[in-house]
Amino acid sequence: MPGSWDAESPSTTKTHEYYERDIGTRKEENLQLHHHLVEDLLQRLSELNGNKQIADEKADRLTKKVSHIFSLQPYRKDLTPEEVGQDYDALVEQIQDWVQKLVNPWLEDCDDDAHAFLTHAKRRKADANRFKSVLKKEKRKIPGSYEWSEFPRD
Repeated sequence: MPGSWDAESPSTTKTHEYYERDIGTRKEENLQLHHHLVEDLLQRLSELNGNKQIADEKADRLTKKVSHIFSLQPYRKDLTPEEVGQDYDALVEQIQDWVQKLVNPWLEDCDDDAHAFLTHAKRRKADANRFKSVLKKEKRKIPGSYEWSEFPRD
């Protein structure tokens, strides 16, 4: 039968050799392509491993820095509203005690000083009137002056 593979005609032998050569060439090309792809994959895998190692190092450094930052912060326990109120009351009491200790000596001498000031002001009416006019003019700058209805007269 002409053209069949079983027959030993020169044209079929040539065709058979051509196909075998073509198959061999394709196998060789596929093998080269396979080697090229494997090398490319290995190179990319190596790059990924390097990038992963860098990322792991950065994550480790970040974790250490965060831990260091939190270690620098003082321990702060949560307070209840009752504790805050008690602490506030204690602070106010301590401030009052401090002011009392600081101001008491001055307050004891205050009556004498006020009496001496008024006596001096009565003797020097012009200076007293000038002082009074300055106080009226600068009333808004004096703490507690809004409570004054009128300056005392003498």
